[in-house]
Amino acid sequence: MSSSMDSFAGLGGGGECSNENSEPMEIQDSAAGSIANETTTDDKDNIDPSDDQTSTDILNDPIFSTAGQQLIDFLQYLEDYQPTIPDSVTSHIMHQSGFNTNDTRILRLASLASQKFIADIANDALQHCKMRTTALSQNKKQSKDKRYTLTFEDLVPVLNEYGINIKKPQYFF
Repeated sequence: MSSSMDSFAGLGGGGECSNENSEPMEIQDSAAGSIANETTTDDKDNIDPSDDQTSTDILNDPIFSTAGQQLIDFLQYLEDYQPTIPDSVTSHIMHQSGFNTNDTRILRLASLASQKFIADIANDALQHCKMRTTALSQNKKQSKDKRYTLTFEDLVPVLNEYGINIKKPQYFF
């Protein structure tokens, strides 16, 4: 009888390897897996830190070097980038929330992430507005001037999708 963990991702359930006497499957992802399998309890006391082949293998891995190089290039790009939200505003908001840094790359990364968040909300609200006005305009004569206005009724459902719950203030009822 196989456990629920054995059947995870088809690794043992459903008649594939459901034999109780079968040995557990060993998965080796890289040289790190082979080094971990070669180390026994007797060898743990005799590990030489200079023989760290795992870190060299990871650094020589083409996937890691590509992703690492992309990150380095992106951080260099952030040094010259001027975000829409100024560094001083981002620094002030981050300081109020308890995060202090002088690294402009971190500030610009946070600014870029918040800019994308605001743009996603605005784009989703625009799509909601288009759907609402299309449904209303099917009965009326269509005008050639398509000007959309961001309204509270378009913004509330979009913000709810992002986990921000707002309600119309009492004085607007």
